[in-house]
Amino acid sequence: MNILHLSHTDVHIDSRILKEVIDLNSHFTDFTFHVVGIRRSNIVQSFYPQDIHSISLDLISRKLLFFPVKIRQLFVYLEFLCKVLSLVISHRPTLIHCHDTFALTVGYIASLFFNTKLVYDAHELESNKNSQSRVSSFFTFYFEKLVFSQISLLIVVSESIERWYLKNFKVCRSLVIYNSPYEGGSIPNSLENFNDHNYLREYFSIPNSCKIYVYVGMLMPGRGIELILSVFQNPQVSDYVIFIGDGVYDRQIANVSKKYSNVHLHKSVPHNLLVDMIQTADYGLCLIENVSLSDYYSLPNKLFEFAFSGLRIIGSDFPEISKFLLDHNLGTCCSHDHDNLLDLVLSNPSPPTISNAYDLSTFSWASQIKKLTCSYEQILN
Repeated sequence: MNILHLSHTDVHIDSRILKEVIDLNSHFTDFTFHVVGIRRSNIVQSFYPQDIHSISLDLISRKLLFFPVKIRQLFVYLEFLCKVLSLVISHRPTLIHCHDTFALTVGYIASLFFNTKLVYDAHELESNKNSQSRVSSFFTFYFEKLVFSQISLLIVVSESIERWYLKNFKVCRSLVIYNSPYEGGSIPNSLENFNDHNYLREYFSIPNSCKIYVYVGMLMPGRGIELILSVFQNPQVSDYVIFIGDGVYDRQIANVSKKYSNVHLHKSVPHNLLVDMIQTADYGLCLIENVSLSDYYSLPNKLFEFAFSGLRIIGSDFPEISKFLLDHNLGTCCSHDHDNLLDLVLSNPSPPTISNAYDLSTFSWASQIKKLTCSYEQILN
């Protein structure tokens, strides 16, 4: 019996997919797990055990750069559809777990023809997210509306997004799964550990008298990066900020770091090393911008990475983020405003330890996978 996980991302570097598949595989030993995505990088760091069949499809259509973007996306989708459907026909999975609407279209076709059970794992509010056109939002919304009758389980990342789906669609069963890290920071098969708790300070030669603020994740619009840069270029600020990740803001951050000694850029690190690494900072910055409903209702991965690293957090004053921070005494909320963030940075004392925080065990990955395993058992039985 087979279970197939599908995504348009690179399944070898997507932390949520990795954790779900690894832990589900260890529990459902009577099933063979297959996980299929699209190769996005030449560097493949896979932590899947050998008994999990993982495939990153190297799609020829992604290399057709002479076509307009929309035409190329259509070719990518068609090639992905054909290759995955061939896998579905050969393996006849009992359940297909779709990690985005791109994959959901394939899963929906399979469910119609092969009576396959369908799980929809919406990593965002898929019809209203950053950089999505109105046309794409429209078609995504009505496609979701069409296929929900076939979906056995909806998985979302926050209670607000769950309420939105319940309000707009006829959902059979829903479940909130937070993308929190493994306890202790590292997932199985870690490549190394940052046992030296002065790593960031020593790597960038930061004085002990200065606090370290850290940003983690994709360096892209909508994440408050320009706001953070503007604040740490202020002559009143003597503390340091470190950006860990890569993306379209790479060059801009690198240029700023040449002019301002308190701004640094660190290349992205495997997610299984991140919690150990950022323990050496003092504050985590999670300043998502209100550019979509998905962002406004989000509960980003980095919040959990910061919390389980023992960092104090400065986060956006959005419903889910503010509730998480304030209810559990984890940090402070901030509007997307230069003066507000500047005042917080200038007034922040050396952070206390998170021993004052509430018990975070309900947010741990152990709690999340337990919920997911129970739902799988209900569907498969």
